[in-house]
Amino acid sequence: MGLSYLLRRAVQIRPNHTALIFGDRRQTWSEFHGRVTHLAGGFAALGVGPDDRVAAIMDNCDRYTETLIATPWIGGVIVGLNFRWSINELRDALREAAPKLLLLDDGNLEIGRALATELGVQVVFAGEGPCPDGMVAYEELIATSEPAADVGRTGQDLFTINYTGGTTGRSKGVMLSHTNSVSCALSSLADGLFTENAIYMTAMPMFHTGGIWPFVSCMASGATTVLMPGFDAELILQAIEKEGVTESLLVPTMVQRLIEHPKFKDYDTSSFAQILYGASPITEALLNKALATLPHTKFVQCYGMTELSPLAAVLRHENLLGENRKIGRHKAAGRSIPGVEIEIVDENDNPVPRRTVGQLLMRGPNLMMGYWNWPEETAKALKGGWMHTGDG
Repeated sequence: MGLSYLLRRAVQIRPNHTALIFGDRRQTWSEFHGRVTHLAGGFAALGVGPDDRVAAIMDNCDRYTETLIATPWIGGVIVGLNFRWSINELRDALREAAPKLLLLDDGNLEIGRALATELGVQVVFAGEGPCPDGMVAYEELIATSEPAADVGRTGQDLFTINYTGGTTGRSKGVMLSHTNSVSCALSSLADGLFTENAIYMTAMPMFHTGGIWPFVSCMASGATTVLMPGFDAELILQAIEKEGVTESLLVPTMVQRLIEHPKFKDYDTSSFAQILYGASPITEALLNKALATLPHTKFVQCYGMTELSPLAAVLRHENLLGENRKIGRHKAAGRSIPGVEIEIVDENDNPVPRRTVGQLLMRGPNLMMGYWNWPEETAKALKGGWMHTGDG
């Protein structure tokens, strides 16, 4: 199965169900499919073919999400770039990925245009303002292009190149296949996340697997995604009340800013049934405050990394309470999601006894293909077929 299969299935089983909400713009799965196939046709007319890269320097928006699916529809590979990076970091990634197209929005136009001119990359303007000279207008591309046929990418075909944070050196492009992303989505559904009745709110950036994975999962179940342009606590509260948001993935600092917002009690958060949290440890004080402030909300910790598409383990809400809390299970990373194996090993990769400190190794269908153009780092990270996380 590939990404296109998930969309075709969503259209088949829930054609009139709301797929995507971005501000005042709404799309059903059938409408989303129509825009994606026309956009894919436009990309093909601009020269994008199998294995060609399409890069984006954009804030979250519905057009970013359409690009995420339209690109692999014609066999291309999406490259999400961190708009918070410096121009030098963006230049390095663009040179390495060598995209056929670069998508820009209003907020990233200046830096993106300079890089596109320098590197000779064609630009599609996906912003809200008038299209600058020399660029292709996103909406015109959809309106004037014939729908493209699905090329049927699947298995180990490359889907995305997602750059790591670079906290231990230069950012590396993590290659994720269709199998990686689809398997992570299906395992998430099996663990009770992003079910078909979910109204999921994306506050994480779409250039990151924390933004991509939930949308792909919602496409797999036919659920609804409320896409936020970024994290603003009051706008998040407004969206929860207006759209009846049921769940979201938030890092601990986001949780804190949300529950400590001065106007928190002014908004109805009764629909907010589940918060997924991860990316960094949560303090016991913040966890206690969050549980008390949102007593009707379940908190689910998600452990993973970009190289794992990104989810590997889940700690359920019941482990944060009662007897489980007393024995310390709330401090655990959780149990592996279906399909993922976890080992704890010593410095020689030998398994250690239970309750012994060691490095976490993980493998499964969600394990990355490797790092783009970094064969030595790939071999080191994937030694023996296991992801060496460096965590322990």
